[in-house]
Parts: sequence; C-alpha cells; structure tokens
Amino acid sequence: EMQVNVHSFSFEMQHTLKRQVEKKLTAERHLHSAQALNRSNKHNRELRKSKEMNRLLAEQEVRAFFSRINLAHFSEKVIEAGFTTLEKLIAMSEEEFMAL
Repeated sequence: EMQVNVHSFSFEMQHTLKRQVEKKLTAERHLHSAQALNRSNKHNRELRKSKEMNRLLAEQEVRAFFSRINLAHFSEKVIEAGFTTLEKLIAMSEEEFMAL
C-alpha cells in the first residue's frame, strides 16, 4: 500500500514538473517572440529615422546646389549652349547639364 502511494505521489510530481516545464517553455517562447518583435520594431523605427535623415540630406543638397548657382548667369550659359526653348531645356540630358 505504501508502495502505491509513493508511486502515485511520484506520478503526481512528474506531472506537476512536466506542466511547470511546459509553462516555462511557453513563457520563454512568448518572451523570445516579444523580443524579436521589439527588435523588428526598433529596426523599423531606426530605418524610418535614417530614411527621414536621407530625405533631409537630399533636400539640403538641392538647396546647396541652387545656392551655388547664379540663375541669371546660368540661364545665359544654357541659351549659349543651344537650349533656346523650354522643350530643348526639358529634353536636356544629364551629360549636357553637367557640361554647362
């Protein structure tokens, strides 16, 4: 009779331990997926921030480009180079533009 009780007690203990281990594993899995999600969100936030920075830097480059150009003088150079209509101006290639 004592043997049966010990056996049943041991079975209960194993069952309880198994449940606790499963709970712990589930909790760890949840933690890992939460951490992964957090890392991914952080990465996305950093990406958005860096895209925004790139956009602002690009805008600054545009401003700097125009601040270096004396537009009245530039328009004369454009006309001298043969771009005498807006159609020709719009059709200007990058190479032609860089050569001005």
